[in-house]
Amino acid sequence: MSLKGPCDQEKAIQFADLRGISYCCTPRDRNKIFEMTETLMEVAIYDLLRNPDFWEPWLALTVTESPVRPANVAEKLKFLVREFKSLPEPIDRVKRLLQYAGLLPEFEESGRVEANRVMGCTTQVWLEVRMEVGRVMRFRVDSDSEITKGFCSCLIWMLDGAAPEEVLAVRREDLVEMNVGLPANSRVNTWHNVLISMQRRTRVLVEERER
Repeated sequence: MSLKGPCDQEKAIQFADLRGISYCCTPRDRNKIFEMTETLMEVAIYDLLRNPDFWEPWLALTVTESPVRPANVAEKLKFLVREFKSLPEPIDRVKRLLQYAGLLPEFEESGRVEANRVMGCTTQVWLEVRMEVGRVMRFRVDSDSEITKGFCSCLIWMLDGAAPEEVLAVRREDLVEMNVGLPANSRVNTWHNVLISMQRRTRVLVEERER
């Protein structure tokens, strides 16, 4: 399933389901097709029926000045675990991972430098991390592998916009529960290396801010 629509250059497109789970796309992703899961689509339809004036008649996405506050990291993690576990066949879980890969925001070519490399992965992964005012963590990531992009997209959706404490609280074991239909060593190494890099760079930024 997909939802289509142009992004306003001065705003972010916010899709929020009734459970408080949201996916925010930056203005860079103009005219992109957003692949949403069946669960989120069902919620979008339900919300459309409840709030018809709030939704544009031709688009099940809303451009807002004040985005709905996203769910916390723990809730997003539970959602992802439930989502992947609900898919009975390994091939379906891999397909869902590839759908998430398509949601990954564009990564600037200038960011593909050695300093941003995530080491230890079987594919090339680049990661940019910054801390905004209010101790809000922002992550950008890219890979030369679509499967790895899917992993990274899940992590970005879960951790981007979170507080440092939330980022640092995620454990490797939490990610292993997401049975995505790939060999255990492959998925664990990818999840672990990208997560550890996110957390390590988050700690560095926290220490710099507190000096």
